[in-house]
Amino acid sequence: VETNQILYKGLLKDYINNRSQIIKENPIHIKVLSPPPLQPAPLAKELFANCLASEDLNRFNLDLTGFSSECRDMREYVIKIMKLEYVEGFKEKVSEANWFKVEDRDGESVRFTARISLNLYDIKRDQFVKTWNDKNIKIGGCNIRARIAQEQKT
Repeated sequence: VETNQILYKGLLKDYINNRSQIIKENPIHIKVLSPPPLQPAPLAKELFANCLASEDLNRFNLDLTGFSSECRDMREYVIKIMKLEYVEGFKEKVSEANWFKVEDRDGESVRFTARISLNLYDIKRDQFVKTWNDKNIKIGGCNIRARIAQEQKT
């Protein structure tokens, strides 16, 4: 056991001597390793502005058309069909449905439209609508189509 300890101490002493020699030959310049710090105030303002701008780009209203009557739990249905439960914070990013009554031009038949607000980061709005429409979703025998809601100017 003593022979192993002596051998270990000898190896450790050699390592320390070699390391010390390498450090002496290659001094570290602290100025090179750490650049001057950035001003935090402008950076924070810029990050906040970028965050708000990207949030606005990701927010859109989706109109689901073709309903013969109002449907309960439409929000949960959209989350399940489009697999949004895997999106972080999906409950805050998908609103409850607002229903609108739409009469045909002849005034005889009435259809309903559900408007849902979405705020999704990794999903493009046009791709979301295309995916919904490609699934040919039927509720109560009615084919439900999706489109981006036109913004109403007040």
